[in-house]
Amino acid sequence: MPKIYKHSTLDMLVIEHLDEKYLDLEKVSKEVVIDHKCAAAVLRGAHIFAPGVIGMTKNCNIDDKVSVYVDTSPTNKCKKGFAKVFDSEYKHFIANGRVKLTRSDLFCLEPIETGIAIEITDTISGCPPLDHNVLHHHGAMLQNLPSIVAVECLNVEKHSRILDMCASPGGKTVHISAKISPECFLMACDKTPHKILQLKRTSEKYNIENIRIECVDWVKTNNKMAASIADVLVEKFDAILLDAPCSASGNRPQLLNTDSEVILASFVAVQKNLIRTAVDMLRPGGTLVYSTCSIAVPENEGIVSYALKKLPLELIPAEPKHGSHGLPYEGIEHSEYLQRFGPDVMEHNSIGFFIAKFKKTKIEP
Repeated sequence: MPKIYKHSTLDMLVIEHLDEKYLDLEKVSKEVVIDHKCAAAVLRGAHIFAPGVIGMTKNCNIDDKVSVYVDTSPTNKCKKGFAKVFDSEYKHFIANGRVKLTRSDLFCLEPIETGIAIEITDTISGCPPLDHNVLHHHGAMLQNLPSIVAVECLNVEKHSRILDMCASPGGKTVHISAKISPECFLMACDKTPHKILQLKRTSEKYNIENIRIECVDWVKTNNKMAASIADVLVEKFDAILLDAPCSASGNRPQLLNTDSEVILASFVAVQKNLIRTAVDMLRPGGTLVYSTCSIAVPENEGIVSYALKKLPLELIPAEPKHGSHGLPYEGIEHSEYLQRFGPDVMEHNSIGFFIAKFKKTKIEP
């Protein structure tokens, strides 16, 4: 059983701590195959929703017990609708569950595309099925520790105009909203209608009222987009959270990563563009928190070094401190001001994450 306890210093945080043992689960003959992204969610405590099922053996009826396997092959050797036992070196057992949608529900001419297909009962990770629906009834939201720390570093209680630049699906936005007074102005943005829909659903679910949500691609902001938020941008922001798009190389568990060097380099270009835009919208003396769920140095210390050389920014301690120091890097005098998270960081076994905190200076570097 997991241990549940309140964090010693972050009063809004309740921690679920698992014993780091793999459960000795007994496999059954009926099987379900899912892809690596769905499998990662299952190992974190999610059920399997309809789109995640790739294959299911025949004669699986409602409430039948099934064993769940992941196909980790880069080319998806298990094809959609597979009906036999999947035999491959890339096949790995991860969980047991019960059928809630059958083959005919999932793979017919008009398949069911929503809802739980497999209700997970046990996983090799030992994570219980916790999701936002369950936690919301108790006034809680599921978040990784570093994401919580990133918002805490922003010190939003001290500011009146706050921008969450890349906000979807909205976990950090909810956290910010819970900490500010009703008089504060909070703006949350993301770049596509789909992401905005996710953000609005999260905001509505948690009854966030003190917020303005806008669809803005800060990398490709054109005159039309700028006009839609012109009234907001007349006045600079006191604090900006830039949880930047990244390679997500720090996500755990991560069963497969097919990103090339070209793809990884493309994130750095986007991150530089975004941090330049953030500085333009920040008032002198204002606070900027930059974060990623990446462990790649170019996306983290590399961006900090770039920002200190090219932008009117001063690096300040990212506090409260719950991660380890940043890595030594050219142009960064105080790597101890940075925070890095990962499996072996301090007392927390977390995802890989990075946080840097800046103050905007009046003088260009």
